[in-house]
Formats: sequence, structure tokens, C-alpha cells
Amino acid sequence: MRYKTVADLMTTEVVNVREYTSFKDVVFALRNGEVSGVPVVDGGGHVVGVVSESDLLPKEAVRGPYPIEGTFWQRTRLRRKAAAQTARDAMSAPPITIGPAAPVARAAALLATRGIKRLPVVDADHKLIGIISRKDIVGVFARTDAEILRDVQEKVLAHCGSRAPSDIAATVKDGVVTLTGQVERVALISVLTTVTVAVPGVVGVVNRLTAAT
Repeated sequence: MRYKTVADLMTTEVVNVREYTSFKDVVFALRNGEVSGVPVVDGGGHVVGVVSESDLLPKEAVRGPYPIEGTFWQRTRLRRKAAAQTARDAMSAPPITIGPAAPVARAAALLATRGIKRLPVVDADHKLIGIISRKDIVGVFARTDAEILRDVQEKVLAHCGSRAPSDIAATVKDGVVTLTGQVERVALISVLTTVTVAVPGVVGVVNRLTAAT
């Protein structure tokens, strides 16, 4: 019920650049595509890196009158990127990528733990087929309470195995679903919680269900 795989959320029309796209053309690609980063592909369409605004900043950063801060390796990396003339020079590599069949939760974990904003989606040959971003994943929660309630009623409660649909009620406030009523068996309580959490847009579940047996 939840968007289960990266393929469900990814964008398939991806702004990308070639390895030897010039620095200035990379800037124009970002501005014209209204994105903050793009995959870098070779002649065969394989993803070899990602170039983002943060990769381009060093070009200006080294021109200032202030000393460059950081470790020796951080300063060395900054100067190297500052000298970039092509996408290959500026890009971050190797790229962190993901496959279309990967769970959305895996994509979310990579984005959160690696501190990146987007993941190129690649096929088995590592060719670019899409991209998934923080915005794509967070957008799952941009559903109204009415939409969430409808899904809970139609896709969860209608198939929960209770003695009658009226035995269980659901309300939604700010994405939090509250379940009340009685189910036939204790085991159904945890099952209903798990399934309700999986409804797109659900922020949390308050379970006030009881069991007849």
C-alpha cells in the first residue's frame, strides 16, 4: 500500500551531464533544470558521478581573502575542485546509486545517513534510468487527512476480519491515525497497526483497539 519501491517514486526524466561538459555548461544545466545537482554519465549512459552546487562552490571559495579551513585533505580537495573545468573534474565520485526495485525506506536511509539530496537510479548495467530525491520521499506525507482516512477505511478496516465494519473506527488528525473499537483476536491489533502505518501519508498510529479474545 505504501510506495514500496524506488520505481514508484523516482523521476524518469533526469537532467544529466556528460563527463566532459564544461564547468559553465554544468552551471547552466543546474539553473535551467531548476535542480541543485545532476548525475554525470559517460558515453554509454553509465553513471560515473554526481555534480552539485556544493561541488561548484570551491571555484569561488578559494578566491576570498580568508584562509581555507579544514584538514589537509579537505583543503586539498577544495583546491582540486576549485581548478575544475569539466563535470568530471568537479563531480563527487564514486556515485552513490540505487536500483529501481530497492525499498523506498532504503533510499530514505541512504539520503539521511550520507547527507545527500538525491540518488541516481540505475539498472543492472549501471545505466541511468531515473532519480529519487528527498523531496520525492517527503512528498509522500503531503496528503490530506481526508485522503488518508479514505485509504484506511477502504484498504485496511474493510479487510481487517472484525465481526462488523462498525466494530472499528478510525480518525485522522495531522496524519496521525487513531484506531478505536474491538477486533476478534489479540493478534489483529498489531497487524492493524502495521498495515495502517503503511498507508501513504500516515505520520503515526494511536492504537486504542481491544480484542474479544
